[in-house]
Amino acid sequence: GQRWKRFDKGGEYQPFLSPTNLLLDWMEDGKSLRAVNVRLYGTDAQVMQSSKFWGRRGLCYTHVSSVAFGPRVLPEETIFSSESISIFLEDNDDLIPLLGILASTIVQDLVWVFGRYRKIENRAVSNLPITMNTVSGASARITPLVCKAINLLEKLESLDEMSPIFVI
Repeated sequence: GQRWKRFDKGGEYQPFLSPTNLLLDWMEDGKSLRAVNVRLYGTDAQVMQSSKFWGRRGLCYTHVSSVAFGPRVLPEETIFSSESISIFLEDNDDLIPLLGILASTIVQDLVWVFGRYRKIENRAVSNLPITMNTVSGASARITPLVCKAINLLEKLESLDEMSPIFVI
């Protein structure tokens, strides 16, 4: 029922947490955006692609980066574009430890090996040799560290006047 929805369309490199300051006018389930696509292309399929995942909590990363692979939290109630590749799990308890593993330097190196220069394709991440058993096994050690990184980034973001979580 919200008119304005957060919109993640990739953005700059910032692992762990990168709150989007973009909003979409989503009144009547995006009626105006869908109408533009119907007028231009005869269908709203492009707007609605992946819509069954919109609003779900997950992880995401920017599709193109000249810096590095930067996985981060995708908050609930967020709509994402094709430039913000998203990862969803059946069990959200595994999201934070998976984020820690994905943000590690060894995974960074593997993504560059499996991927193409500057473009981080879904295939490069999905081909990583990471199992959910690995994630669950490392959870107790990794989760506190990732939570600390997220909390520190939230504090930094709260000082940035351009951030949606700025606090005066």
